[in-house]
Amino acid sequence: MLPGLPSFYADEIISKKSFNVPTVSGAYLDFKSTMKLNSTVGGFVAAAFLYQVTTPTKHTENDTVELVSNQVAAGTQETETNYYVDAPFDSGNSVFSSLPNGGSLTDYHTYETRIYKDHTDWLVNGVQIRTANVVMPNEPLQIILNIWTPDKTWPAAFSDGIQAVSSPSQNQEFTASVDSVSLSLVTPVAPAPDKTAPTPNPSTWASLPTAVGNSSTTMTAIAASDPSGVQYYFTT
Repeated sequence: MLPGLPSFYADEIISKKSFNVPTVSGAYLDFKSTMKLNSTVGGFVAAAFLYQVTTPTKHTENDTVELVSNQVAAGTQETETNYYVDAPFDSGNSVFSSLPNGGSLTDYHTYETRIYKDHTDWLVNGVQIRTANVVMPNEPLQIILNIWTPDKTWPAAFSDGIQAVSSPSQNQEFTASVDSVSLSLVTPVAPAPDKTAPTPNPSTWASLPTAVGNSSTTMTAIAASDPSGVQYYFTT
């Protein structure tokens, strides 16, 4: 609270380092956060996301997770994901999804985004819950972890049960726990060259070349096999 004024306090952690979305096909930023809510009271949100302000009125954001405590209070236990691309500070592209293996938002789960140059996948405990064909710009994004209280402009997360106060005696505290956070760049690995010959090696004949006229020959090779497939080449 602020002295003499009804107010909220919120907490936020911001990385000093920024990270760019890769431009190579198949590569992606892999952002994971293992976290949980510590209260069943509705009206607050704990989040892990990548973020960058692009202009005074616009921003780019990719929400790995927003844990909305109203979901716990209602017993629905859905996690929220979202993204913005050089967009105003509005509701964005929010989607609520069920936890794929059940459980509660008050249990630890690992929330993950894989941000490719042309789409983003969201996962919970390694199970994909959402994909979007969104092109995230190749601009620096910071990691942000925060906990805060929305107002009525986000009705899915707002609760009249949490009000700003003007006296320390009225304070309430709501927390979330974060077990781990990681961000890595995953690049595609080129397959090793296939240097193994098909079998049999060398190839053999089922029937030897035999002339069947002045301008034609018949022959049959033993059928060959190879994991990469087989092509036959005959020459004289």
